[in-house]
Amino acid sequence: MLIGKHITKKFGGLTAIDSLDFHVEEGKIVGLIGPNGSGKTTLFNVISGFYRPEAGELTFKGKNLIGLKPHEIANMGIARTFQVVKPLEDLTVLENVIIGILYGGKERSVSKAARKANELLAFTGLAKKSKFLAAELTLADRKRLEVTRALSINPQLLLLDEVFAGLNETEIMSATSFIFKMHRELELTIFMIEHILKAIMETCDWVLVLDFGRKLAEGTPHQVAHDAQVIEAYLGAAYATSG
Repeated sequence: MLIGKHITKKFGGLTAIDSLDFHVEEGKIVGLIGPNGSGKTTLFNVISGFYRPEAGELTFKGKNLIGLKPHEIANMGIARTFQVVKPLEDLTVLENVIIGILYGGKERSVSKAARKANELLAFTGLAKKSKFLAAELTLADRKRLEVTRALSINPQLLLLDEVFAGLNETEIMSATSFIFKMHRELELTIFMIEHILKAIMETCDWVLVLDFGRKLAEGTPHQVAHDAQVIEAYLGAAYATSG
């Protein structure tokens, strides 16, 4: 579904992504992990059109993405969330989703957008809080609202940027179940960044590991969890070679 070849992104003298080859298979949940500063969010910014790479090819279902604007990429069926959630705090939960539908999709009728927004909030478990101001939500619910807004454009590929960050164990279990629900019932392909390895290992079919902008490893969660280079990148050389 999504293929990147030799993707390179630089900021001045810093190479954030270094000739990266990757793919996301349709119908799968793919994890993207790596130490801080490894280029994970930069890659999402390239995929979603916020950054243009200096080199490489990037295609979605065979169509070129490089040079397209974020809204054009969204219209092709790619939605994303952001690591730092920023809802429209002075508006209600329902209004946040309605705006996403009206401005992020093709619907222009406010009444139809409201109906769809209510359906989405029921699906994502926020229906009872539809009249709350976004500022009144807990972090877990703010993240769920972020996902709901992303779903408002009917994506085929959903990019999730650290949806588990800051959540407690119970909230992580709920968020994991929610990801499976979206994957199953909406038939979504999901590409997700996460630092909580346990959540990645329990959720993903395939995992891509970045380190200093390069692909360090990829494979099934089991393969990646037992890769010495991955262990060294996260825990240090001494841990990787011990035992």
